[in-house]
This record gives sequence, structure tokens and C-alpha cells, in this order.
Amino acid sequence: MAHAPGVFMTVNHLATGPHSLSDVSDPRVAPVDSHVRFSDQVGIDALLSATRLLIPGVAWAAYSAGEQKCLLGQGDGQARWPAHIPFEDFEPFCAERQLHRRVAGKGEGVLGWVLAPVAEQDNTLLNDLAVQLGSLLQTAALVRAQSTQRVLYEISLLASSTLDRGAFLRGIHEQLATLIDAENFYVALYDRQSSRITYPYYIDRFDDEALAPEAFEFLDVNRISLTGHVLLSGDTLFLGASCIEQAQAQGRFFCVGRRPEFWMGAPLKNASDEVFGMVAMQVYDVSRVYSSPDRALFSV
Repeated sequence: MAHAPGVFMTVNHLATGPHSLSDVSDPRVAPVDSHVRFSDQVGIDALLSATRLLIPGVAWAAYSAGEQKCLLGQGDGQARWPAHIPFEDFEPFCAERQLHRRVAGKGEGVLGWVLAPVAEQDNTLLNDLAVQLGSLLQTAALVRAQSTQRVLYEISLLASSTLDRGAFLRGIHEQLATLIDAENFYVALYDRQSSRITYPYYIDRFDDEALAPEAFEFLDVNRISLTGHVLLSGDTLFLGASCIEQAQAQGRFFCVGRRPEFWMGAPLKNASDEVFGMVAMQVYDVSRVYSSPDRALFSV
């Protein structure tokens, strides 16, 4: 996630009765001054590390919200927390384990959760953690929204001022990479008359079958690729690994090359709403699966 330069946020000390964050000297904890330079994970890690030191042995976990609840950190108790909790499993997960949920920040929806056993529902330190984590997540969401507008503006400037297509595509890639995991990114152009697909820009750090700029192929209607599906349907497509495998088993469309953990593709359309190409991004590490805000940005 990108951050605007010069953005700072306050991390208040957790109230601890006779102790406070300023008393903590554990080297694993980042220095927490009255103002710290805000970097999403750095600020969150500092807060979670301090909480672990202040309430050792207590089972708790902090998750970001979204379709996949992603583990941000946990206490030092014996409990083992999953790295990801699918949206549809969150309610039964909490009910089965008798967990008390604290909301950590709200934007258009809940931004995060602090989970702990019901026995810890009156733990004021966990209440404070939820409040301060929520503040960090709200600031991050605001910075991201501002950065998104900046990136869209920069891309519009590139479109109106750059004549070299290669420079334009590199510029789009670089701008998107400030907001989203765009390490593996490609652009495909489609000639509907000849069914020819070319790849003027293709960056993939893990797929040995990545295509060179001069490469081309013809759309095979008998074995539609992910790229081909977007070109033919004109719809944005978001797919996780299980959905890709299910689609392949059903013969709807197929993955060419190494299967990613998550793939998303969006059509490029002209003024007449005709598809002339598409852009795609993919990740191969399950811990880097695209979030709902990432997908919303990609759909713009």
C-alpha cells in the first residue's frame, strides 16, 4: 500500500495502570515516540509487539477485515490462529471458539478485528488495542484513498502526454505498483478480425512461460485462457486458485503457465465500448492475495 510523503500519525501509549508503553524496552519493539513516521505495517507491528509485552500469556489476535480476514499479529498465549479466515467462515469460527470480537476502526465498513476468548471481554488493554489499531487502519485507508486519486491522475497525464506506447505501459505499471502488488503484470492487445493476441508488456518474475513483446498467439475458442475469457466477455475477472481449478475442471477457461494464487484481469475498451485488449495482475504467494480495495482500484 502506498503512503503519501510526510504523513505522520500519533500512537498513544496503551494505558496500563502503573505501566505504559514508555516503560517497554524490549528490542523487538520499534521505538514509539509521541509521533512516529507512519508506515502501515511498521506502526501496526510496534503496537502489537507492545501489547504482547504488556499482557503476556493472554490469547488474542488482530485481523484486518475484508473478504479474507488476514492475521496482523497475535498474543504470546498458546492459542494458534489461522493466517487467513474466509469471510463466510468468520462467524462460525468465532462462535465455535467462543471468541469476543472488538471492532478495530470503521470506514465504509469494519476495517479490523481484535479477537480474544470471552473471558477477556473486560480486558481494558485489549479495548485500547482495538481503538489504537482502528486509528492506524483508518489513517491507512485515508492515505490509500488519497494515493489512489493521485495515481489515477498521473495515469491520465501519461495517457495525454506520452506518445511512446512502451513508455506509457511502463508508466502505468510503475504507478499501479505504488498502490498494489503489481510485480507480475501484463497487457494484452486483441485484434478481433484476426483473433490475434499480442503482449506488448509482460512482466512475470515467476512464470517461465512469460511472453516476449514480439510474441503473439491466436485466441483458441475451444480452450479459452483467462486472458481470452476477459477479451471475449468484456468483463473484469477476479479469481483465486480454487476458482481457477474449478473453472478448468468444468472446461470454462484454462490457466496457461504457472497457476497463480490470485489472478485479476480487466478489459481495455475504446470509445465505442469495444474490447481491444486487457490488463492483468497475478500473485503466486497466498499471503499476498489481493484485497477488496485492490480489486476496486483495478476495476476503475
